[in-house]
Amino acid sequence: MGFIEEKVKTFAKPNIVFKAWSDKYLQAGFEKNQKGFVVNEKKKGFKFKIEEIKENESLTVVWFSHFVKLKFYHIVEKDLNGSLIILRVQLKGFFSFLIKPLIANKIRKNLQITLTQFSRDLNSL
Repeated sequence: MGFIEEKVKTFAKPNIVFKAWSDKYLQAGFEKNQKGFVVNEKKKGFKFKIEEIKENESLTVVWFSHFVKLKFYHIVEKDLNGSLIILRVQLKGFFSFLIKPLIANKIRKNLQITLTQFSRDLNSL
């Protein structure tokens, strides 16, 4: 199954990008298979699990939804003037082939908005 992917460049170095991710997801430490729970601005709660960590390179987080799992691959690569941030999303689960066509464009739009804002925030540091 294919990925939904968006990229953005930032002036921040990879270690700064990774620190921003770790501040969001890894408050309890850098531990593989760590589980957590996040409440968004709409007061909806989501469970997640840290699946893989490569410090200053990548972070893989699985979000659990009702019918599918969303696997987020956060990747940061060193660039000439900072970093290239890549965010890939993969839908997994029995119903993913039915749900992906319905929500892929919404996910892509949210990734674009999120990455643009994230890059702005990092560039203002």
